[in-house]
Amino acid sequence: MRQLKCCPGFWSNAVLGEGKETVVIGERGFELFSASHVGILAALGVAGILFVYFAKRFIPPNRQRVLEVGWAVYMTVQYLAERTWYCIEDGYPVREILPFHICGMSTVLTIVMLLTRNRRIYELLYFWGLAGATMAMFMPEVEYDFPHPAFLSYFTGHAFLVYGVAYMTWVHGYRPTLGSIWRMALFTNAYMLLMAGVKEEQPGSNDIT
Repeated sequence: MRQLKCCPGFWSNAVLGEGKETVVIGERGFELFSASHVGILAALGVAGILFVYFAKRFIPPNRQRVLEVGWAVYMTVQYLAERTWYCIEDGYPVREILPFHICGMSTVLTIVMLLTRNRRIYELLYFWGLAGATMAMFMPEVEYDFPHPAFLSYFTGHAFLVYGVAYMTWVHGYRPTLGSIWRMALFTNAYMLLMAGVKEEQPGSNDIT
């Protein structure tokens, strides 16, 4: 299998500096349930539990707003950097990196939820985040293996969706209701119909998570 090179172009300039030699970081591509896959899942699982526990136990309510805004800003920067990398390195046209995929839209909604503490968004993300993002981490569509930045960005980005739901559930006491299921189902089906129309008009968009 081909070698995976760390940070060509965009990443090499950002991490290694202009004109520095590209560093080979792996002999193989990503393999499902390999040591790196299981390891990142375990690490993110432990990190998520510790993060929510720390936020609930040690961060007073008047400081939680700072955490949420900082978290939202970080997610925004990470997401934009990842999309930029897809454009520059893999040659994706802009229309294919717009956040129309479920996980991409969940990222945008998580950022809005952290900034606004909106309960309706929480209800949707409770199902999209816990089901969709968790499945995306267990059955990922990622080419690069650890420690490539694309590998780390993919898994941490999806983990943040789960963290967001867990945070609002245990720190702020949000809970889904029976009505949440119906609202989620209606919104999801309407969204899928809308995206089917976009896909018809713009074939090939949006295929990346």
